[in-house]
Amino acid sequence: MEFEIEIIKFLQAGRNGFLDVFFQVMTYLGSIYMAAFVFVLLLIFRRKYCLWFAGAFVSSYGVAFLLKHLVKRVRPFIANDAITCIGQLENGYSFPSGHSVVITCIAIFIGFLLFKYYKKAWQKTLVVVFSSLIALVVVLSRMYLGVHYLTDTLAGIGIAAIFTVATIIVWHFYKKKKEVKNETENGD
Repeated sequence: MEFEIEIIKFLQAGRNGFLDVFFQVMTYLGSIYMAAFVFVLLLIFRRKYCLWFAGAFVSSYGVAFLLKHLVKRVRPFIANDAITCIGQLENGYSFPSGHSVVITCIAIFIGFLLFKYYKKAWQKTLVVVFSSLIALVVVLSRMYLGVHYLTDTLAGIGIAAIFTVATIIVWHFYKKKKEVKNETENGD
């Protein structure tokens, strides 16, 4: 765990006003409010994906919530006086990072939808790169702000990746089964 403290100290060593504000703003992309915003957007514009996103999010966030209360890891700024909590004082436990869960779920799910939508390879590449960069910045923000260790963020990413990809796979099989059923009923 000492190497994780060193990572946070390294990130905070370059601290300045711009980075403080930048990472505080970026961290909101991983907030539950952003998940709600994405849910509403999907509800309005892509209703058929709305419940699938909700399933991915609720399962990911639910597991993270349970783990927080089982592991009960103290936040870095509380555990080590050399770490500063920058911005909003976070309460609750550190492991796993809920913000990492949220942004990973959003990045994978929306990235998947955009990947399906775009046809050209460069567009698909751009979707993957942009989704990954946004997620990376949010994850870095959590460490820079002194509220999570590296393993907290990695666990959040892993949890969300597993449950979001599993949801997409289930959706894919559900869609295929529905298509076969429709073909059978229509006599195709």
